[in-house]
Amino acid sequence: MQKTQILVDLIDRLRHGGHLSSELMDNQDANEISRLLLANIGPDSVRESRVMDLIEFGRIVHAEMSALSVSIREVRESLESLS
Repeated sequence: MQKTQILVDLIDRLRHGGHLSSELMDNQDANEISRLLLANIGPDSVRESRVMDLIEFGRIVHAEMSALSVSIREVRESLESLS
C-alpha cells in the first residue's frame, strides 16, 4: 500500500510540473493515474520500474534498522541489569 502512496505522490508532482503526457494530464486524479500505470504489465511498465524497486529496498532497510535497534536496546538493558 505504501508503494502506491509514494507512486501517487510522484505522479501528482509530475502532473503539477506538466511532465506527463497529455492523455495523463487530462486526468486530475493522481490515484487514477497510478491505477492506470500499474495496470500496464510488461518490461517497460511502471510496475517493473526501478522506482518500485527503490521503494521496496527502502522498506527492507527500514525493517533491518528496526531489528538492529531492538537488538541493541535489549543488549543494553541486559548489560545495565548486570551492573
